[in-house]
This record gives sequence, C-alpha cells and structure tokens, in this order.
Amino acid sequence: LFPAIPTTGMHKIQVHAEAGKMTVSGTDPNSLINVYNIEGKLVHQTTATSTHTMLQPEFSQGVYLLKVEGRTIKVTVK
Repeated sequence: LFPAIPTTGMHKIQVHAEAGKMTVSGTDPNSLINVYNIEGKLVHQTTATSTHTMLQPEFSQGVYLLKVEGRTIKVTVK
C-alpha cells in the first residue's frame, strides 16, 4: 500500500500494486489518472469511474509515477 501524503482538507488516495495490477482508491469519480514509467513516458491514462478504480492493462515490473488530483505517487510493481 502506498498512501499519498495526507493534506489538511483533502482525502487520502491509496495505490495498491500486486502481480502487475494497480488499484487506486480514495479518488473522486471522474478524476483523471495518469501513469508514467520511470523515464517519464505516459504509459496509461484513464478516468476514475468511482472511488475505487482498477487500472488496465497489466503493468510489467518496475517503478511508475501515478498522477491524480494534482498529486504524484511513486508505485513499485513487483
């Protein structure tokens, strides 16, 4: 679990990565979710459909940066 840094007045966004899958929770519905590889290339973009969103496709092992609601979260996929 990779929680975002809590900020006063803002909700907590969490990212869970396991077996090539990423799940984002705590977002507002319709929030834009961007996933970048360690080189800064956009590898996936989606819009949250609820407060709990599973990202497709399957991600290969590595470090990714997830940008959502003005925050950046570092995620390691094993």
